[in-house]
Amino acid sequence: KIVAAFLEQQNFDESTDLAAKWKIILETLNILENPVYQIIEFNGELNLSLVPFQDSLAIFTNPIEASNAFFVKYSHTGYLSEQKAVVLRKLLKEKKQTDAYLDSSYQRLERIEEGLSNEQKGHLIMANMHQIEERLEAVELENFYGENELVSVKMKPDLSPQKTAEWYYRKSKNEKIETDKLSENIELREQKLAEINGQVEAINAIDNVKELRNYIKDNGLMRDTAAEEKVLPFNKFTLNGFEIWVGKNAKSNDKLIQQYAYKEDLWMHVRDAAGSHVLLKYQAGNPFPKHVIEKAAGIAAYNSKRRTEGLVPVIVTPKKFVRKAKGLAPGQVIVDKEEVIMVEPVSLKDLT
Repeated sequence: KIVAAFLEQQNFDESTDLAAKWKIILETLNILENPVYQIIEFNGELNLSLVPFQDSLAIFTNPIEASNAFFVKYSHTGYLSEQKAVVLRKLLKEKKQTDAYLDSSYQRLERIEEGLSNEQKGHLIMANMHQIEERLEAVELENFYGENELVSVKMKPDLSPQKTAEWYYRKSKNEKIETDKLSENIELREQKLAEINGQVEAINAIDNVKELRNYIKDNGLMRDTAAEEKVLPFNKFTLNGFEIWVGKNAKSNDKLIQQYAYKEDLWMHVRDAAGSHVLLKYQAGNPFPKHVIEKAAGIAAYNSKRRTEGLVPVIVTPKKFVRKAKGLAPGQVIVDKEEVIMVEPVSLKDLT
């Protein structure tokens, strides 16, 4: 291909007469029989050329020296591409996760902001207190926040209208906290996304192994995550964007809930048997999907003494209801409030 491209450079085409073509062929044969060996870049790849074609990266008269130099340079280029690919895979994975988080967060924020807020529902109930009957599950009220159309507001049948309004006011405080947290997290993730895009662009532009290594080191792009995992008292897995942390033994179970868990995380443990503590990590503004909860509970069932049973009872409760009292044995805790679900044990290889 390189010789063919060289001939084309010499105007060797259909418009050239036979005598001129023959002259070009003889000159090219002479070059090939008495070559100067050149390392060139051809069609985006390194090549060892026997004809003077394009700008040479290196020129040799000795074929052994040329072959050795070509091997070193080709290996160097291949190593550079390989190292780029490794770090780019990591960055693109982070980008995909960040994009997914932003999509779900924007959707959640949109759902909150679209309809009536909990505070507005409380105001509507208070404004229409005189006409709302007791023990209703829902009531149609005139919406003075919109175009005065009727809007359905859910009621608490076991509470009076006033108490229901107070319930909505309490929910509105949490709603405000959630929207503020969502907005804060979205801003942070947008900054992270811009940083990732900048790093991808910078790495693609690097053409030197030393420069690439320095960039990776300066930006902390390839930390030894394997070493980090070894010192953690739990194993980490991801399902549909949610992290699941599984304690390794009784002592690590204690560390997991005392040092690494947050009150919003979902804590899981098999009922009435020894087993791993499992945490389903909370994400602000991202409610736990039912199937993810069931899979995480299945992991808790599998990592217990009841793994051989068909259906296993697993305790599921927010971490804030789990406490470690003084004097309890390693791995033992007190659960103040719990819900029990029945699940099939799920091994980690089935975590899909």
